[in-house]
Amino acid sequence: MKESSPRIIRIFVGEGDFRSQAPLAEKRRRQGWVMGKRDDSPKIRQATGAAKGAIVIGNGADARLCMAAIIDDSFASGAKRVVIPLHQIRTAFGTDDSLFSCALALARGLEEKGRSLDDARLLVTPTAVWKRAIAQVEKETQW
Repeated sequence: MKESSPRIIRIFVGEGDFRSQAPLAEKRRRQGWVMGKRDDSPKIRQATGAAKGAIVIGNGADARLCMAAIIDDSFASGAKRVVIPLHQIRTAFGTDDSLFSCALALARGLEEKGRSLDDARLLVTPTAVWKRAIAQVEKETQW
């Protein structure tokens, strides 16, 4: 019996709230991504709630709150994998949006939610930056 490919759910949070992210938001809109102002927007909640067995790809902002919630909600619904490309997310208004700051914000948000930062189902790219952020958060949470 042939195994079918998992369904892919593409989610964009923020709908271009960040001036620097507006072109990406417009591109995602044209590509048919699920779009919402916040992670608790009805369309996004519906998408993460239907993630059982799917691969979820998240873009947008805020890394610590919204992206962490997308990951948490998707895994709670049974997502097979969640992919977060750091170069397509933001931290918060007026902050440093370097890859490391986005990774660190995301790691802190997941840690606050009690999610494992090294969950094999989570793919954050580039992985070297993600591993540095995990090490930093683990260092911060040590007694």
